[in-house]
Amino acid sequence: SNASRRAVRLMMELVYRTLQRPEVDVLSWTPANIIRKAGRPVLHFRQSKTGRLIDIALEGRLGEIVTAAVGEVPVLHQPIVHTLKGTRYTYDGISAMLKQAQDRVRETVPALKNMPSFGFRDLKGKGATDLWLNDHPIERIQLLCGHKQKTTTEKYIKARWSETATPNQV
Repeated sequence: SNASRRAVRLMMELVYRTLQRPEVDVLSWTPANIIRKAGRPVLHFRQSKTGRLIDIALEGRLGEIVTAAVGEVPVLHQPIVHTLKGTRYTYDGISAMLKQAQDRVRETVPALKNMPSFGFRDLKGKGATDLWLNDHPIERIQLLCGHKQKTTTEKYIKARWSETATPNQV
């Protein structure tokens, strides 16, 4: 259905843009997590794994998608990513929907018939890697991920980054 496709796209973008854990953090966010800080809207939450308080500015594309998902009159305790009935998706349920969407793409787009499978968690690593490859300081990526150690962020990025080596021309 269109609603489930919208939920999958929203979930994908939220994970990619916030670099947060999809199964525990992203699925639990509600409009109650949106606060104003220094006059700007931010997504404010405590990471489930680390217990760290995280504030992510709701600006640019992230601001647009959260605003569209929440609507004009937010339902405070309805998850931002929600079913038609307004309830929270299970991680297994929305992950199955992502897999079905990938299968549809492979069947209908010949050029993508061999597209590798990926999960929501892969988008966290992809987002961090894309920021790094676009010259964002590792410390800012670390802050967004909520990692205590910079080395954790470095490992996270390098595990997903594959560059082609340049041969010795000497």
